[in-house]
Amino acid sequence: MQVNDASPARLSRRRQVVDAYIRLVAAEGYDAATFARLAAEAGLSSTRLISYHFDGKDDVVGAAVGEIYERIGAYFSDAGPLHDLAGYIRSAIGLNVALAAEVRALTTTFIRHRFPAEQPVYSGAQEDGAIGRVADIVREGQRVGTVRADLDPLVVATTVQRSVDALPFTLQSDPELDLDHWAEQLISLFEDGTRHRE
Repeated sequence: MQVNDASPARLSRRRQVVDAYIRLVAAEGYDAATFARLAAEAGLSSTRLISYHFDGKDDVVGAAVGEIYERIGAYFSDAGPLHDLAGYIRSAIGLNVALAAEVRALTTTFIRHRFPAEQPVYSGAQEDGAIGRVADIVREGQRVGTVRADLDPLVVATTVQRSVDALPFTLQSDPELDLDHWAEQLISLFEDGTRHRE
């Protein structure tokens, strides 16, 4: 039975289990994240300590996904304002290096975990945040005259975002992918397609 307090000790224990989940899934795959392995990886003496703080595997997975989203958000915040598509694409692809374990764990979880209907894996607010960031870059480019005025910022933003969202799945089958090359190819593609021409 999960305990419903927000004490520092409880939050610390939950964080231990979440970090263990991310490490195990990133290194060994989803099936490695049994409660026995999680307890050992987190340095806990018993799986009962997981059950004490989480309402089952879905709760552990949900907490891990939430934590990964927070780390991704912090990564983009630390990157500072991004003023053009090239900067955004490089930053978004760099995420796969800076948070490699988190991205691998998140991708594997999306592929393998069966999320309950009441636990959406990706919310509208997260989608709006990701797309909105890129749409703002496109709008600014249109304002200063570097991006074609006839383009719909939401269409461009969604296309750019989906192109970088797909990369972690490609890395699952080809972990040695040249990310710098990938970034420069996407930049060339999108800059050529969106550049304002007299």
